[in-house]
Amino acid sequence: MRTYTIVLVILLLSIQCIHAQSTFDQLEEKDIYYSLEKALQAPEKVGKLVWRSADVDQLHHLSKFTNLEDLCITHTNIETLPNSITSLEKLKRLELIRVSLEHFPDSLGHLINLKELKLGFPSGKVDISFFYDLPNGIEKLKNLEKLMVFGIRLDTIPKELYQLKKLKVFSWSNSTTGIQGIEQLPNLEELDLYGNKLTSLPIELKELKNLKRLNLGANKLNSILFDTCCSKQLEELCLNENQLEDLNGIEKLENLRVLDLSENKLQKLPEEFFQLKKLKELDLASTQLQSIKGISQLDQLEKLNLCDNKLQELPKEFFQLKELRELDLVSTQLQSIKGISQLDQLEKLNLCGNKLQSIKGIGRLNRLEKLYLSDNKLQRLPKEFNKLKRLKELDLVRIGLKRLGAIKSLRALEMLNLSVNRLVYLPSWFNKFSNLKKLRLHANDLKRVYQGIKKLKQLESVSLDGYFLSEQEVKKLKEQFNYNIYIDLD
Repeated sequence: MRTYTIVLVILLLSIQCIHAQSTFDQLEEKDIYYSLEKALQAPEKVGKLVWRSADVDQLHHLSKFTNLEDLCITHTNIETLPNSITSLEKLKRLELIRVSLEHFPDSLGHLINLKELKLGFPSGKVDISFFYDLPNGIEKLKNLEKLMVFGIRLDTIPKELYQLKKLKVFSWSNSTTGIQGIEQLPNLEELDLYGNKLTSLPIELKELKNLKRLNLGANKLNSILFDTCCSKQLEELCLNENQLEDLNGIEKLENLRVLDLSENKLQKLPEEFFQLKKLKELDLASTQLQSIKGISQLDQLEKLNLCDNKLQELPKEFFQLKELRELDLVSTQLQSIKGISQLDQLEKLNLCGNKLQSIKGIGRLNRLEKLYLSDNKLQRLPKEFNKLKRLKELDLVRIGLKRLGAIKSLRALEMLNLSVNRLVYLPSWFNKFSNLKKLRLHANDLKRVYQGIKKLKQLESVSLDGYFLSEQEVKKLKEQFNYNIYIDLD
């Protein structure tokens, strides 16, 4: 009897926990407000408020939101924040996006719980700025752990920011040419300097012993002394869109797991590079590589991008990368993928824009969920293609297809692009793609479509040309799919 009682108590407690979690989730969804009018109806329940109003005078209402934790003020012309903001004692996150702010109130330091601040004018690379300095008083936010500042034209990082000793995440994208003093933020774990104008790195950068992630993308770096400027503790390093020609000393970063070198001028990889044994993700797209000899030494790789290089063929050792999950080989001038079947852990494979006439062996990649083959010279798919039972996304644009029999068994498909082929009709078995959500059929010679898709209840988007379709066929399609279908009749 005692055992049954214990079991019953545990069961009741589990039900209460599930109910409590469900209630919490509902509250979490309900406490986000995008309308000030609705938020003022029950201000004590507002956890997050997004303010887009042009009426700056309404900001005095902020003091009423006593439980506000997350505030976003965006696309409005304010020069200063009202003092009432300092009454938001529970505020943890503040975003000031596309606002012409000149200074913070003197009492801003009262926001002792503020952990995150996002400030500026995001626009990708910093080409346009709307003001030329940081608001006064930002150094008073002593408990900040995350600071993101972008779109301000400053040559250097202002000294007052180095007073924010608790910063763990710092993102700065402001056309800056130097980062002298950065070592004064000893707790940094993530530093994002994307989109500045850095030509070199200070040796003091190495003093950031807690730094795990460093983004130096879209700068003007042509050489880096990795062993003197970067800490060995780095796990993620992004160097894309620079002018690097060599990687001298990079092997010293022995803990690297993620490395992005795309859009540089490397041409080749030094032998020492392959000492980075812990690499799991590597991006070498558009680096002018003609050879990847030695790549098999990086046997922990799970994600590899080699697109837009001039490889022409893959060496035998390439197929020793048994841990690969994602592989991008777009526009690498490949004529053959012989050996690809050995990479049997692949879940995503992109072979677009090559010179392939055969994809023999691909049927053995039975873990594939995403496959992109557009712009090759295949004309037909091998029978083994039907073995790819897990495929959810399939791109077959511009490969000269006339028949679809080889994909008949791929019932897990959710996205299928068959544009720019030689298809005349969709067979009736096409209706068995019951999971299909997106279908692209542009630039074919289709005369019959309706019978092939009329039972596809999950379809959210269909697009095709109607040049060869009868008026009756077009009418049926529009009646069945309404706004989910686009038929180009021009």
